[in-house]
Amino acid sequence: MKKRILKRIGCSVIILSSLLMGTACLNPSNAQDVLFYKSTRHVGMGDSHDYNYPVTFDFENQKYLMERDSQNRLHLKSADRKTDYLSFIPYEKDVEYEDYDVKKIYTSNPNLQFLEIIASVGAHGKTAGYWLIGRYNNKWVTFVSYDSLQSMGLPDWARITSEVNPDRSGKMILNVDEDYPDYMQKIELYWSNKSNWIGMKRIR
Repeated sequence: MKKRILKRIGCSVIILSSLLMGTACLNPSNAQDVLFYKSTRHVGMGDSHDYNYPVTFDFENQKYLMERDSQNRLHLKSADRKTDYLSFIPYEKDVEYEDYDVKKIYTSNPNLQFLEIIASVGAHGKTAGYWLIGRYNNKWVTFVSYDSLQSMGLPDWARITSEVNPDRSGKMILNVDEDYPDYMQKIELYWSNKSNWIGMKRIR
């Protein structure tokens, strides 16, 4: 009786070990790739994206400010307004007013934060500027810009939207002209541990 119980316990341990090994192989958290796992909508402002008045928000446990200048261009500043870190000037010329969508994006393995800023103009929401920024070596830097997307074949007239962790994939995908399936492009943004920088690749 005792031998039979020990035998069953031994079989159960083997099965459990196999299952755990299989889970370890399939669990993306065990991979070395950085996982993009969530994003917020419109930093500090719910669903609004006018930024007609200053918006204070948290980023990596520090307070920052987003506000427009007299020409309606968006700026990232310190909370006390003493430091102007970055300005987001659309590539579309002769535009009096543009909307800005600002999202905070989080990764794991390791834990990183980014801000995605998209400027859009016109009734169809043409993208007039794109920036993926973050803190690097204690400075604000631009990891991805409209220029770098154009080097990937971004057309002059395009509308960019982003997805973070679609289908729990741990990826960040930029959809270009998703309203026009025949012309739609997809660009994956990923963190390269080798270069400590954001990389890009066309997946469609």
